[in-house]
Amino acid sequence: MAKINGDDMDKSYQTASRLIQAQFIQSPELAKQFGQMEKLVPIVVNGQHDHIEQIFQALDFRYEPATLDTLSKINPTPERPIFINCGSSEPNRKTITLLNEHAHNGGVVITTDWCLHHIIEKAFPDYIRWTKTKTCDSNESFPVEFMLEDFKEKNHDLTPSWFVENSSYPLEILKGDEVKVLFRSLE
Repeated sequence: MAKINGDDMDKSYQTASRLIQAQFIQSPELAKQFGQMEKLVPIVVNGQHDHIEQIFQALDFRYEPATLDTLSKINPTPERPIFINCGSSEPNRKTITLLNEHAHNGGVVITTDWCLHHIIEKAFPDYIRWTKTKTCDSNESFPVEFMLEDFKEKNHDLTPSWFVENSSYPLEILKGDEVKVLFRSLE
């Protein structure tokens, strides 16, 4: 486990965008997939701690900004992925219903762990839940395993890690046959 200090997130977002751009060169298929997603104009819900929009901006990638309160006014179609940044406020019932319907209609909702208890657990009860614990008192990086076989095969040379802050929310999957895990910690 490598210790990581959490300063200078802007540099991290710039680095992430450069890594993605390098992957575009190595994998034209990945570049094509990102291009298709950009055409759909993903929705990015603002947050307090994470800012995926900074990666999109560094990539000159179009997205539609939103808040949890304005999300229902956008009326997202299932083709448009919704990214919810860490530290987003607690949503109202209408937004919870919208997120649930979005996913059940084939849409994708991507969040951080801090959205788990206040957003995801409410939108998808009985699927996943916060274990009511938090991670240890240090900021650490853990090795990650790819769960999608085709992704594993195409990216066998990558050694990804998952940055776990001292207050990350571990979760439990309740309906493993219906929840698709993309990455999982080896710890």
